[in-house]
Amino acid sequence: MSETSLQVGAKYKTTAVGLVAKGKATYGEWEVALSVACGIAKSCPWWIGDLLNIGEHTYGETYSQALTATGFDEGYLRNLKYVSSRVELSLRSDNLTFSHHTLVAPLQPDEQRQWLTLAANNKWTVAQLREAMHEGEDQGDVEGEADDLGEVIATVQEFLDGLEDDARRLAALHGIERKLKSLEKKYGEGGRR
Repeated sequence: MSETSLQVGAKYKTTAVGLVAKGKATYGEWEVALSVACGIAKSCPWWIGDLLNIGEHTYGETYSQALTATGFDEGYLRNLKYVSSRVELSLRSDNLTFSHHTLVAPLQPDEQRQWLTLAANNKWTVAQLREAMHEGEDQGDVEGEADDLGEVIATVQEFLDGLEDDARRLAALHGIERKLKSLEKKYGEGGRR
């Protein structure tokens, strides 16, 4: 990689391995330079990921050139490329880290928007977002199981309504009772999978 430098404000210049002050900066100039440096650090994963996607689309090349140019591990580059390709620019939040976006990348855009908005509004860490998403999955499972159980109950009631004599109803009820006990063992009192 060739040596690049960047002028940061009037008093600072970057090198590949540091930053050099050119004279004494005011506090305001220092603050602006710090803000720019932090913004660049936060943006770099997106820039690299987007460049990898552009390179693949435009030239059919990505990793071999990027490995040489960046010195980064291939797995890291693959992750940057994947997240950048899955999370549209319009959904990306500069109030969240790249890692927040990595968590939502496998989701559909509407779900990504929902979780990223919640994370930004609640100022969640990556761990808090992961926990909330996991709880959301569990809640979805419970709702799905409740819907399934409702359908089973409706079907059973329809079946029972169709039985004509008490002996057949009683036999059906015993079969249902056995099945419910089996489900209780599977899902009840901490036995839920």
